[in-house]
Amino acid sequence: MKNKFVKILVVALALMCVLIVSILPCSAVSVPHYDISDDEYNYYIIFKTEDGFESVFLSTDELVVSVDSKIYRLKSTNGSAKLINISNNTAALFSTPGILGSFSPKDMLATNYDVKYENSDVVFFQQSPLLCRLLNPVQEQVGEKITADLGILTTCGIGCLASLVGCVLVPKVLYKFRV
Repeated sequence: MKNKFVKILVVALALMCVLIVSILPCSAVSVPHYDISDDEYNYYIIFKTEDGFESVFLSTDELVVSVDSKIYRLKSTNGSAKLINISNNTAALFSTPGILGSFSPKDMLATNYDVKYENSDVVFFQQSPLLCRLLNPVQEQVGEKITADLGILTTCGIGCLASLVGCVLVPKVLYKFRV
């Protein structure tokens, strides 16, 4: 009886591990309209200057804006940021906290979070409401996929459990059919 319980427990734990791993969300960032995705960064800001240069800042934490004599500067608080210049296909890595660059407020196009002023809760640039509306169907599709995966995993789990119970019963039944 103890062996049977241990076997069932092992199968149940394996199924729970598969279920938990399939549900965990991914923390990678994907920048819409650009072929940029990165597993190390969670946030992005897209800039386009008046002369047509496009660039994307990727960061592990939310970048902030500081203003000094009408000069706007983008700052990192932990230093893990990367600048990708789309126009000339170059990249720069920022590994120390501090100022990443100066910009004009009209240059900022999009972001996946609300950019705030440094040491304040006042929002400088709000996340695009369109982006929020576009992300909601994606979350619903993920929920549908998880539900479909749960059905398959449950069916496989019940099948494995039935096979385990059957393997325990086979020796007890087979002795009756000895010739």
